[in-house]
Amino acid sequence: MSDQNKKNLAIISLVLGLVSLLVPVGIIAALPGIITGHMARSRAIHYPHQYSGSRTAMLGLILSYTSVGLLVLLIATANHLQKNGDLVPLLDTIDESSKLSTYTLAVLEVMPFTDTASK
Repeated sequence: MSDQNKKNLAIISLVLGLVSLLVPVGIIAALPGIITGHMARSRAIHYPHQYSGSRTAMLGLILSYTSVGLLVLLIATANHLQKNGDLVPLLDTIDESSKLSTYTLAVLEVMPFTDTASK
């Protein structure tokens, strides 16, 4: 079996991942890209002498998952715009969540807590 035949699933995953980002209805390509990417990675890891293309499959997975994430973000933004007609409250919510994240990290002592309000 040639080296090219050993990584067909990985190449298919990569192509589907690229198509999922470039085509408006990319979810149609993203789901098969995720499936073939996981199959190719599993084969490359468990049978390294028979299959290759683990990195190619990983790139296909990253592209496909990115496409799904962007679609979820687009749907959430469209839903918010439909309900409120303005993105400012959504951006304020995102800003408040980043402040909460900073506070959470400070509580966990990952980074020192500095009170900017008292300065």
